[in-house]
Order: sequence, then C-alpha cells, then structure tokens
Amino acid sequence: MQSQSQLQTQTQKASPLLTFTDGGSRLGSFANGVQVPPNSTIALTHGDELRLGAAHAVFRIVEKNIVIAFSGMKSNAKNALSATAQSLGMRVIGDFSPECTHLGMTTLKITMKTVAVAHGTKIVTDAWIHGIQSQLNSNSFKLPNEVDFIPSVKEDNLTSETFLPNDSRKSLFAGKQFLFFDAVELEMFTPIVNICGGSVIDCSSPNLSEQQLEHQMRQAVSPIVISPEPSHPKFKKIPAQINSKDNIIYALLHINVPAHLESRACCYHVDHTKPEPFS
Repeated sequence: MQSQSQLQTQTQKASPLLTFTDGGSRLGSFANGVQVPPNSTIALTHGDELRLGAAHAVFRIVEKNIVIAFSGMKSNAKNALSATAQSLGMRVIGDFSPECTHLGMTTLKITMKTVAVAHGTKIVTDAWIHGIQSQLNSNSFKLPNEVDFIPSVKEDNLTSETFLPNDSRKSLFAGKQFLFFDAVELEMFTPIVNICGGSVIDCSSPNLSEQQLEHQMRQAVSPIVISPEPSHPKFKKIPAQINSKDNIIYALLHINVPAHLESRACCYHVDHTKPEPFS
C-alpha cells in the first residue's frame, strides 16, 4: 500500500514554509519521535527529523541560506535585484566572497569574479531570482535549477557549461606549487590555489636578494611560475617557464592543468665565482 503522505513547501516573503501532511498512511509517520495524527498537517523547520513508516526511512530538515552577490550590472538594476532577493529571504552582500552560494551576473567573461566556480558558487541570471519570486504563495515550491539560468558567455572558446560547479576542482592543483612574484597577485590567488589543493611560494618581497630568490625557487620540485608584468623588476630574473594569471583562470574553468599551465624544474643559475685575475 502506497503512503498518501505529502511533503510540501509554500514560499512566503520571510522564508519558505515547509509542511508535512499525513494522508492516513497505514504505517504512520513521526516527526521528532512523535506520531503525526492521520489526516493532519504539521509545520517543519530546520533540524526537525521526519520518519516514515516501519521501514524507518528518516529525513532530516536542513535549511540552507542563500548568500548572493551581484556583478557586472548597472547600479539601478543591481539595487532593484538586491531588494527583490532580500524580500525573498536571501542575504545579499556587496561583493563576492567565498561564503557566496550564488553570484548574479548578466553575462559571463573572464574576470576575478568568475573564479567563484572554484568555491562551488553557482552563477545565475536575474531570471533565476524572478523564478523564485513567481512562486510566492505556491503550495508546491521548487527551487529553480541554476543550470537553466547560466548567463550567456562573452568569451571565445568558452561555453556556459565551463562555469558550472564541479567537485573535480577541489583537487585540480593537488601537489602543485605556485610561485608568485607580485604581492597583489599572491593575495588574490592564494585562496583559489589552496581551495583547489595547491600551495604557494611567496617570492614577492622587494627585499629578496638574488640568492634568496634562488633558494625560494629551488624549494619547488616542479613549480608553476606565475610571472609578474614585464615592467616588474624581477621579470627578467625568472629562468623557468612562466605563466600569466590568466593561465590559472583558464585551467580552473576548463579543469585542465596540462593544457593551460606549464610546470617544469627551475634552472636557476647564479654565478658565485670570482673572476680569474688577469695574468
């Protein structure tokens, strides 16, 4: 005999309301160990435990907050969308951070914001928020699938699917050591490299001598050297194959290190010998 019980959600402006109705199931249902009276409806909240029948199928209710930031939008549109998101119970923050579950954008292009995919952040258009709003007071709320609301891409050789979250990124840089010579890039990319399983070596200090620089670079067995701009004073002192910061982003998006990042042993030579005296 099939259970006639139903689990439903109804969206309200504060937060979704989750209810459970026991439709007279033969084996009964239990919320937090207490039997739900047949043909009755109860409200459920975060942490509640629901057990169905003698099979002991147990469900725990977990409420996950949506934290969203918006990028690449005009101020008026961004403010209006932020107000809508807040009215739906989402937490809106001014700029992207790793705590964001979602990032709202109109189009996708290579910026530091798009490395949100390293954190598993879902990138969506405003239509995703409006899809939630359209279900206000619905008796069968369903969170719209973010895959259906990926922004269009404005970059060659990239597709919307490139920006989907993928657990493979968590180990993408495992065993890789990244050498940074620019302090700004070091600060910017260290969290990204770390979350993808890699490590960084700081070569950015302006007081680093040539011998110290050699020592730093020799620490890495097969380093991925992130070159500073050509105007950087250390630019000509880097003897290994060099990569740009864009290489990191492309490797991250395509989930492919060999195709976008060169890694090889440093061949760092410093002449410590004194010149022979003239005879």
